[in-house]
Amino acid sequence: METLALTQAPASPDTQPTPNLATPIVILLLLGAFAIIFIKHRIKQSMRMK
Repeated sequence: METLALTQAPASPDTQPTPNLATPIVILLLLGAFAIIFIKHRIKQSMRMK
């Protein structure tokens, strides 16, 4: 059902501004996930150092 909604969305012009808002959110999510992974990795390294 979700895929049908996604395929129908670009047909209407009202949904054009949404990708402009969605892209920064996706970038922020990716950066956040990367930061969490990096911090976890650093914590593991510091635990080994001790």
